[in-house]
Amino acid sequence: MDMNVYLMEFLVRERLQEAERLARASQWAEEAAGRRRRAFRVALGRAMIRAGRWVLGQAPDAPALGR
Repeated sequence: MDMNVYLMEFLVRERLQEAERLARASQWAEEAAGRRRRAFRVALGRAMIRAGRWVLGQAPDAPALGR
């Protein structure tokens, strides 16, 4: 059975957006408590995407998943 690439890209985009929303909510809670740190999950996810694009030979500033 072949994998639907469009569907896979859509699902990955949705999961990344959800992770960013959760990271922002977590960051707001930490700022309210007086602590501030960068969301590690978001930074790691973006670094992995950049590395994947580099491996595939795409430019690092190319639009992500149809954005």
